[in-house]
Amino acid sequence: MRKMFIFYLIKVQKIRRLRALAPAAFALAAAALAAACAPTPDDGGGALKYAGQITDVRARSLSELESLRVTDASGASTRFHVEEGRRFDAFGPSHAREHMLTGEPVEVTYRESADGTLFIVDLADAPAGTPAPSE
Repeated sequence: MRKMFIFYLIKVQKIRRLRALAPAAFALAAAALAAACAPTPDDGGGALKYAGQITDVRARSLSELESLRVTDASGASTRFHVEEGRRFDAFGPSHAREHMLTGEPVEVTYRESADGTLFIVDLADAPAGTPAPSE
């Protein structure tokens, strides 16, 4: 009987320790979740959108874009750069040139660096009904 009482006391002490650690474990898990969900430059945190027609394509290679010039519906033209090594699954240089030749509009999701350079975060076909630049 005495052994069972000792085991019971040990078990109670372990439970109390676990209860004392629970708030710290919860806080650590919440901090890890918040850090995992925080926006980064690559996932478009704070990114802006720009829709228009591609008017110039510069490529680093057959599969890697260097920059694009896009003209919006008001006729304003903006150059967007691509960080070295960054690739877009659906938009290589050839697909961008196809859009340039056909006049199909694109939607550029971008971020502005500290020095004012505009970097593409994502590149996609523009939603239906996006106005093309006026001639």
